[in-house]
Amino acid sequence: MILANFVLLQPLALFYTTIMHNSFFRVLLVFLALVTFHLNEIEGQSTSAESEIKVLTIGNSFADNSTQFLVELAASQGVNLKLGKANIGGSSMARHAGHLLVSQKDPQDSEGRPYRDRSNPDEAPYSLIEALKSDDWDFVTIQQLSRESFKPETYEPFASQLVNAIREHAPQAEILVHQTWAYRTDSPFFEAGSLSQQSMYERLTAAYDELAERYGLRVIPVGDAFQIARGMPRFYQITPDPHFDYENPPAGELPNQKGSLVAGWYWRKNIDTEIHEFRLDANHANVFGKYLGACAFYEVLTGLSSRELTWYPEGLSDREAEDLRHAVHKAVATRQAEEGFVSIFNGKNFDGWEYDPRYWRVEDGVMVGEVTAELILKRNSFMIWRGGTPADFELKVEYRVSREGNSGLSYRNVQLEDAPYSLSGYQADIDGRDHDSRLPRQRYVGQAWEERGRRFLARRGQVVQMDESGQSVIVGSLGDINQLETYVKDNDWNEYHLIIRGNVLIHMINRQLMSMVIDNDPVNRRMEGLIGVQVHTGPPQKIEYRNFRLKEL
Repeated sequence: MILANFVLLQPLALFYTTIMHNSFFRVLLVFLALVTFHLNEIEGQSTSAESEIKVLTIGNSFADNSTQFLVELAASQGVNLKLGKANIGGSSMARHAGHLLVSQKDPQDSEGRPYRDRSNPDEAPYSLIEALKSDDWDFVTIQQLSRESFKPETYEPFASQLVNAIREHAPQAEILVHQTWAYRTDSPFFEAGSLSQQSMYERLTAAYDELAERYGLRVIPVGDAFQIARGMPRFYQITPDPHFDYENPPAGELPNQKGSLVAGWYWRKNIDTEIHEFRLDANHANVFGKYLGACAFYEVLTGLSSRELTWYPEGLSDREAEDLRHAVHKAVATRQAEEGFVSIFNGKNFDGWEYDPRYWRVEDGVMVGEVTAELILKRNSFMIWRGGTPADFELKVEYRVSREGNSGLSYRNVQLEDAPYSLSGYQADIDGRDHDSRLPRQRYVGQAWEERGRRFLARRGQVVQMDESGQSVIVGSLGDINQLETYVKDNDWNEYHLIIRGNVLIHMINRQLMSMVIDNDPVNRRMEGLIGVQVHTGPPQKIEYRNFRLKEL
């Protein structure tokens, strides 16, 4: 459960004295306080209803698609939005940067002035620099050409040139990355088989994310929203239509394209031959996709939830518009939850880490710890991050453990001197299904353990308070230990999420709360320390980690 604003907890606090005897409500109050403490800042950045927003897009027809309904959509909520455009159909970052370089050398060269105000055809063409200087833009968006969007090698040095120009000529503006979308599944672009809609989405997302991280920019997740909507029953589409004759289409008729977010098949009259031709546009957004894009722009630009919108263009129903807004809000909320996280493992080498090279290696972007029959461990060995000693933070990482494996995420630890690569402190436990022959299950994954200390702090499913004398008291339940195990995938990738703030330690796996510790022991608790991962004593085993992300609070 996540509340939109911390102030919503205040009514609950009025009942504190009457419900604190109930362990469930104690857990609820603590958990809500922890997971919502940072949302005040997000909500506080929202735009008021009477404000004005000025946004300039640098892109192509995909920017036109995403913003076609934006001004009217914002107006429906009392937001005055001015939309400026530096868009050229079919234009890549390379082309925009090329025109920019020409204008920088000779401001009067027509090649450097390719932009036009299509609403005012009598106005002279202008350069990107002139567009940037033409108003006090609050936001400027950039995007890549869709057919190059999944190729990160096409972004530079052109993105750098555009970002530098924006920062020079519109320094007050926040630069946003407009994430475009993957094509429809029946696009000819996928016929060769080397690319699919899903792989195009994954690769363009990675490329846009790398761009955003490189320059410290936020993302307008239009592409994410497209993919989320495509997973909904109302917008799940099977192509081609098995009941339609594509080779000899009946004149004026179209296949069943219900649920499509892009234009799809259509009839168009050839102006030269005057023959009506059956054509496919599997790339550009239709009214559904355009509304989706406008809602994504609106929510990011204003900070206001798209779920509160009621306006939608002709051609949509109430339920269709509601589903699209839900997809957008989910995409934006997911992005907001990820903001502030930084990667602490580069996937290439162990720069910034201290480790025993006999047991650790990098393989295909993954941190691999392995104990072999030839190198059996006599003492647990740790891979130690040397980038700091975080106090309050969130940590997200994906792990995969062999069935015999035993490992853990160490945090707020200290390094010991009695053995190399040794740590002591809190640990979020990981084990494989067969790691302990005495137990039929993964008994320890998700629990809170203290290495070289107080040992078991909270078993999976427990909320435990460590009192001032160091004794543990179970104050609540998060569920049955065996039922919670069903959220953990056996011999597959799982995401561990730690929320560590003050004296409260929260362990989550695959978005499921697994254990919580409230450490009131002033002698033994630690409020900051090292982060590490472990290879454990025992039989030959393997532990893998990837996508290590840290957000200090």
